[in-house]
Amino acid sequence: MNKLLLVISVVFLSLSLSGQKIKLKKDEIQIDKVPVLKILKTYGEGFNPEKGFVLLAMTGDTVAKFEGHAAFFERLPHEEEPRTSHYFMDADFRTLGKQMRLDYTPVFFKRYMIQVFKATKAVGKEGLIPELMDEFLGFMGVDSIQMKFDTLAAINLRRIGNAKRCTESFGEIAERKPGRIKYEDNFLLDGRRKVAHITVKKRTSYGTLYSIKKVYRLKVGKEIGTVFHTAKDGRIYFRFLGGTAVSGFEKFLSIGPASSETVIAMGTHLVNEGFL
Repeated sequence: MNKLLLVISVVFLSLSLSGQKIKLKKDEIQIDKVPVLKILKTYGEGFNPEKGFVLLAMTGDTVAKFEGHAAFFERLPHEEEPRTSHYFMDADFRTLGKQMRLDYTPVFFKRYMIQVFKATKAVGKEGLIPELMDEFLGFMGVDSIQMKFDTLAAINLRRIGNAKRCTESFGEIAERKPGRIKYEDNFLLDGRRKVAHITVKKRTSYGTLYSIKKVYRLKVGKEIGTVFHTAKDGRIYFRFLGGTAVSGFEKFLSIGPASSETVIAMGTHLVNEGFL
């Protein structure tokens, strides 16, 4: 999140220093009120109308094509369908001979792209400017999306084994259709299904220790592990209590002060990792 805020800050600082008037008007990218590129939606309705589109030169030739996709975690036996990890955009810049994946915020992708064009000046009255495209693609997340895929690949290698260890030690994991992770009345919900009971076990000046108990068919089961959330820097550590493969606490993220969002973050991580 801090990296994203830094990128956005740099973009808007650059805008303040630039005199080039680039804007989006009626699906046309204009420079000083002169149309240079046109955006044509190719498919997608409802919540995500910007799922796919093409950039066209004013002659009608295709300059670039964008298609939105979702990346998924490896499906586990207790999941009815694969769990979404993140979204990304497949980009094919035809005139430059470049294909890559870009980071993807479904609702604001096109608007952000226009802001980056303004900041990098990677589009001119003759179209895209090749020598400025590397900077443009950097702002559009060509590196950050690769980091997300690398993280996903690492989690996928672990989650099947984690689910197996948890099942062998504590019994079946609750079957469910993956959905939004919520925390209500001490229960962690994955979509509509209660999957864990999470309560504070101990509070100290150093942080808060949470107890994680599995829930199967609405019954609260045994404690599968504990999570320690540090008071000083908001880091979270997980200790799995089943088997012998994990000893001590495993640091997995830093999320700031304790709150219900803390529990949702730790619960989301444990679901993604296959423990719940």
